[in-house]
Amino acid sequence: MSHNKTQTTSIKIGSHTWHVAIACDTGLRRQHNEDSVGVASIYREQSPPLLVAIVADGVASQPDGKRASSDVVRFMLQTLCEATGPGSTILRNAIETANLRMIASFHQQWQRQKTDIINAEKNLIQQQNLPQHAPADTLSPVSQYNPEINEPVTKADMPASTVVAVLIDPVTVVVANLGDSRAYLVSQQRVVQISEDHVDQRRANLLTRYMGVEQVIEPAIKEISIVPGDLLLLCSDGLTNEIQPHRLRDILIEGRRSRKPDMMVDNLVQLAKQRGGRDNISVIALQCDESVDTKLHKTLISKEIVVNTILAALMIFLVFVSIYSILR
Repeated sequence: MSHNKTQTTSIKIGSHTWHVAIACDTGLRRQHNEDSVGVASIYREQSPPLLVAIVADGVASQPDGKRASSDVVRFMLQTLCEATGPGSTILRNAIETANLRMIASFHQQWQRQKTDIINAEKNLIQQQNLPQHAPADTLSPVSQYNPEINEPVTKADMPASTVVAVLIDPVTVVVANLGDSRAYLVSQQRVVQISEDHVDQRRANLLTRYMGVEQVIEPAIKEISIVPGDLLLLCSDGLTNEIQPHRLRDILIEGRRSRKPDMMVDNLVQLAKQRGGRDNISVIALQCDESVDTKLHKTLISKEIVVNTILAALMIFLVFVSIYSILR
């Protein structure tokens, strides 16, 4: 997804309806968007429904960031469609499984490319009627321009991505992350960062955790409490690197109060671009609301309470009237 227009949807999970706004913008300095975002409602047999939102940001120091971030979203959603169990367990498993699939996919593609290069060289040798072990100066261009064919794969060759994700079922909300993509909870007048920044403090912008390279990873996992009206924000560092914390806090609090997450997301993306837009900017806002059914149920209960109160008062009044009549 790479566009300037904010997309919106509403998804019912249990007794709550979540209003979702999504934006993924290239920014002003980058030619390509290496962020990926995903939002899905997952309905499983004999298990409660899930709402999943994911922001992934290709690591700049690694090659092919778009492929990495896209794989994060795709592999996580595929895994979650078949998952069962507690929210924190299945979200952790989705991240770890996606990570292993990313690594396996890279090595498979690397091997295919190597095989293609070897086959192309053999074909050229046959076409040129060269011996199989021709001198170096007579080797085909394929071999001369692809010296890496015989080099071992290194970690620097592997695409990598950060991730921040939220998983919502009817009773729990779980947030997980690797890297510097962030999650915030906005409740009342408070804004709390609930993700961890996996960054080396001594060397700016050097990530210490991400997906796609190491087979064993340690995502930060947190289960949080949500009440109707609360707002969650997921974003890549293209947003948080441009907007000062106090300004971000003010926008989030106002966005929660106005209950217009789409306008808030638009404002955040535009402000990040006004401040420089040096990186890709991805934002997902999710605001919790009571479902229509729950609101109707509460309204009916409230009306029933009012009617019962009126009837009780009337009964008391009639008792007093009766007593007054007897005493006279």
